[in-house]
Amino acid sequence: MPAAEPEPAAEPDEDEEPPGPKPKPGGRGFALRLTGELGRRVPAQRPTTLAAAEAEVDAVEFEKLLAAEPPAAVRHSPAPVPPRVAESGLRKKALPPSPEQLSEARYQAALAYLSDGAERDALTELEAALEIWPEHVSAREVLAARLVQARRLDDAAAMLRDGLDMLPGEPRLARLLARI
Repeated sequence: MPAAEPEPAAEPDEDEEPPGPKPKPGGRGFALRLTGELGRRVPAQRPTTLAAAEAEVDAVEFEKLLAAEPPAAVRHSPAPVPPRVAESGLRKKALPPSPEQLSEARYQAALAYLSDGAERDALTELEAALEIWPEHVSAREVLAARLVQARRLDDAAAMLRDGLDMLPGEPRLARLLARI
């Protein structure tokens, strides 16, 4: 019996996809190229440098962003007003800041002045914070510490006593007063 010649390996058909998972459209490592047939996927050449790779990714991402429709939240259309609210004539009105908020703003301004080295402006802001809201313990602490540094011990002690009269048992004020 004559030996059968081995069959030659079948050449892959040009229209066949290579074996393995199919790449997702726009996935990395593949690009659409115009060859004889439109839309045929062929592996893209890998960029040779990191800068070229980043530029390729940036270009692909930029094209995706241009093609995408903006989400509904980004579109600039006013929110619909419920009919009951529109008929009632209700309007939103901003509330004025509370004394605590105003005092805290002055206290934060004083801390900014202190970080810039403007001691006199900081003291003015701390005093204003305490005039607005005398129970601001942190402002009272910082002002007392600055008065002690300036060797105005009587003023610092009087201010701490006033604070303890308003807030009896406040440990931070009592501790500072005990140290003077």
